[in-house]
Amino acid sequence: MKYRLVIVTVLWLFSACRQEPSPPVVPAASEEEPTTSNPSVVEPPVASPVRVPPAEAVPPEVRDDAAPAARVRQDILDHLAAIGRDDASGQASTTAAVEYLDLQQLDRQQTLFPLLEHADVSIRLGTAFYLLGQFRANDVEAVAAFTRLLTDADSRVRGIALQAMSQFERADIVDTFAELSRILSNPDEPSATRSAVVRIASRLGRDAAPLLPALTSAAKSADDERLRVACVVAASRVGAAADVIPLLSEVLTQDASPQVRRAAAQRLAHQGSAAVDAADSLGQAMEDDDVAVVQAAGETLAEFGGAAVPILMARLESTKAPTRRMAVFVLGQLGSPARPALPRLRELADDPDPQVRQLAALAVQDIQAAQ
Repeated sequence: MKYRLVIVTVLWLFSACRQEPSPPVVPAASEEEPTTSNPSVVEPPVASPVRVPPAEAVPPEVRDDAAPAARVRQDILDHLAAIGRDDASGQASTTAAVEYLDLQQLDRQQTLFPLLEHADVSIRLGTAFYLLGQFRANDVEAVAAFTRLLTDADSRVRGIALQAMSQFERADIVDTFAELSRILSNPDEPSATRSAVVRIASRLGRDAAPLLPALTSAAKSADDERLRVACVVAASRVGAAADVIPLLSEVLTQDASPQVRRAAAQRLAHQGSAAVDAADSLGQAMEDDDVAVVQAAGETLAEFGGAAVPILMARLESTKAPTRRMAVFVLGQLGSPARPALPRLRELADDPDPQVRQLAALAVQDIQAAQ
């Protein structure tokens, strides 16, 4: 029994020597020491709760807003591109994109105007289209932005700029004549874009006189006959008679399209007395194979009064019945100034064409009645 007690005591001492030292006592936050029933037991310190400041209190350089801002910007670019892409799904897609952009309340100076120079043509096109919907002629910044787009590399963007320009004040358009002439004179420019320039010139009238050389060139050489017609009409409104009559006379007798020739004949009637210089060309046009051109040429000759009688009498000898009919009809409309034509008109009672015979009889009556 004595030996067992010794062994237990030795083992207890050995175990006590191997125990790790107790952790140091951490004083409490208060000035007074805590009282405990057992001084050998040390309570662990209580950690204070971590306070997270609100988002608005975090400095911008610390806050992680870059990713959301980038996503918003990309969404804006995507919607603008959707408007400008050729493969857009249609009006509904465009409307939805515009509504989204309206909700963003985008700053034009900081966001939209810079995007008019974006490398992606779809974004430039979509931005131009979006800004066009907000355009006002008295908006100086927008006028300047759309004017710059006249030099854009893409014809569709230039076309939107021209749509905006159709609303410009006259003084603002005058400042763009150099670019408008360049667009109109470029044969590689799409007809729709060139036609937009022609419409602007036609609206300005004589104020667009600097555009007359470009209009003249396009009226003679454009592949699209509708563009040539538009140029003929615009030139007759923009230029003085002395400058326009040579163009109209040339087009009237040389253009391959009857629509263009007819337009030239009709516009000569609006050039006043100076158009008499084109009488020979109008007489030649009365031999045209297109009846509408013959009629337009005859109606314009009727505006010249007695000066047209010799030319009309010469057309009475034409081998083409439509030409003879129109010449007889116009002579009858002239009345008294056409008296020199009476003998020849009476001879037409034997004309092989029944309409010529009928018209000649009426013309004789009208001329005699006017004496």
